[in-house]
Amino acid sequence: MSYIGKSINLLLVLLIVASVVGTAGATMFYQRSVEQLERQNEELRDRNAELSSRLDDTQSELDQRRQRLSELQQRLNTTQSDVSQVSENLKETRDDLAETEEDLQATRENLREAQSRSDTLEAQVSQLRSERNQLENDVEELEESVTELERDKERLNEDIEDLNTEITQLQNERDDLEDDLNSVCNQWPNDEPLPSEC
Repeated sequence: MSYIGKSINLLLVLLIVASVVGTAGATMFYQRSVEQLERQNEELRDRNAELSSRLDDTQSELDQRRQRLSELQQRLNTTQSDVSQVSENLKETRDDLAETEEDLQATRENLREAQSRSDTLEAQVSQLRSERNQLENDVEELEESVTELERDKERLNEDIEDLNTEITQLQNERDDLEDDLNSVCNQWPNDEPLPSEC
């Protein structure tokens, strides 16, 4: 019985010692675990703060990007409206340009026709100028001829007047001679034959 009692006591002592040692080990393990958890928690808190700060920055940047996207979308809408308006203006301008090209072509055709007519008219003008110059020369010659004829006419009129004067004088002389002859014939003696002049 004493041996068994001693064994039991020893066993109890060993159990107590093991229990104490185990409790101390568990306490030390727990303490190390707690410290490790605290370090991990601190690291997590720091990481969380960093991530939170980065999240705020990212959210702010995202808001800015969204604002920028909204502005760009608005500008795009405005630009699309402007593009539509410009496209419409471009179409109208192209139509105007086409009409202008047609008008220009027609004007060129008219100009060529007008130039052709102008060349023809210029030739006619040149011909008419030549004819006018010739006619002017003819007029000058005719005027000179008329002047000469006027002088001739004046001379002839003078000659005619002179001749008329001479004729009048000769007629007067003839009348005087006839009167004288009649007088002589009237005085001619009856016993003599009358001359043939009577």
